[in-house]
Amino acid sequence: MANMDKLKTDTIEFAKDVESEVKRITWPTRGDAFKSTIAVLVITGFFALFFSVIDYFFSYLFGLILS
Repeated sequence: MANMDKLKTDTIEFAKDVESEVKRITWPTRGDAFKSTIAVLVITGFFALFFSVIDYFFSYLFGLILS
């Protein structure tokens, strides 16, 4: 029974600590989140295009070598 009481107390304390930490979080504004999302999409698109060009180049090069 003592273990159950300790578990209950620890769980409640943990929940209070989590609530306290969540209140201290500085959440981004809607505009900041939008700008970050756009930046990620642009950078991802750039790297996708870059690696596609590199892949095409090496495929073409190996095609010339092997034929």
